[in-house]
Amino acid sequence: MKRMIALTAVFALITALFSSCSSNNTELRNRLIIEGMGVDRDEDGFVLTVQALNTTPQSQGSDQTASSGAVIVYTVKGNSVSDALSKLRLVSGKNPLYSQNRIIIIGSSVENEIPATVDFFVREYASRINVLVAVSENKASAILNSQSESEAIGAKSVQEIIEQGKLYSHAGNSEIYALMNDFSDKNAGVCIPLLGTEKGVEGEDKETVNLKGARVFKNGKAQCYLTNEEVSYLLLSTGKSGKCEIAFKDSDSVNVTVEILKSRTKVKTGKKDLPNPKVEIELNLSAGVLEYASGTPDGLNSEKLGEINALLKEKIESDMSELYKKMLKEEKTDVFRFDRRFSLTQSKKYYEFEDEWDSVIGNIEPKITVDIDLKRIGINSAKFS
Repeated sequence: MKRMIALTAVFALITALFSSCSSNNTELRNRLIIEGMGVDRDEDGFVLTVQALNTTPQSQGSDQTASSGAVIVYTVKGNSVSDALSKLRLVSGKNPLYSQNRIIIIGSSVENEIPATVDFFVREYASRINVLVAVSENKASAILNSQSESEAIGAKSVQEIIEQGKLYSHAGNSEIYALMNDFSDKNAGVCIPLLGTEKGVEGEDKETVNLKGARVFKNGKAQCYLTNEEVSYLLLSTGKSGKCEIAFKDSDSVNVTVEILKSRTKVKTGKKDLPNPKVEIELNLSAGVLEYASGTPDGLNSEKLGEINALLKEKIESDMSELYKKMLKEEKTDVFRFDRRFSLTQSKKYYEFEDEWDSVIGNIEPKITVDIDLKRIGINSAKFS
């Protein structure tokens, strides 16, 4: 009996799916399968660059900025994001499908109004709540209209650039639901991946899209930039780091690159010390020498490995201290989310100083300690005695 009920339910579901696809409004051939969107502003309102799958090879349209290859790019304008998107039906002849959208790129002209700009994508029921958000150092259209071998660079490629950035600690979480939660915290600094374009090899009609670090926001307003290296240290200090490469020179001016394979971060905060909070950051790292460019195969002996370990420890502690100084004392921006920690450890005191958090974080001088298990990896991975 139970099996009969299950089979009936499955049959009913399949019937519903096929019957829904029979409508002209929902057939895929009548849908504009959106892959990426860019939002800019001009004197007339919002300018949206929409990249969709090219399901009709030789598509034509006066509002299209690119129509060859796997994707097609439309440009639409409106008084709001939703108003501009409503024009897509008129220029494409298809009903937009938002559920496949991979990325929303925010241009510099609207970077100071991100919560309002992405509000449509949060409210639209068919939009993906985990779509990635990035900002462009110039126009968002420059990213989605960038050309590689005479074809627009696909939103999928841009998404993969950010995903690789996450894997190698150059980009934090930028899914739209997480960002909107962060923006709702008035004392939090929010980091969003920063994209830019560069010309390819001279004489070739190619462009590349690059991850240029992160743009930092506070109370919805653009604050400062972080380099890719600074983003790596930020993720290390907050316990959200993946793999990470750090390059420097040893005492003989030999270039050394070390790969952080695993990291464990412990953050200790005081119990009764506001408004002069104490913070201790302990990093336990597992790392390997990825490259040692001495020119001699046996140059990396146990003594040199110990020196590299000490130099790496010194560099991480120094660079992280500089990042804390830049963000807490100069920018007065809590990208490390100390507000959340102190709201738990010293809740009563925290709410006394909640409206003065900018001045409180300026008093934080974290004590940073780094412990590294460094191995010689490569053709001979034997552990030195």
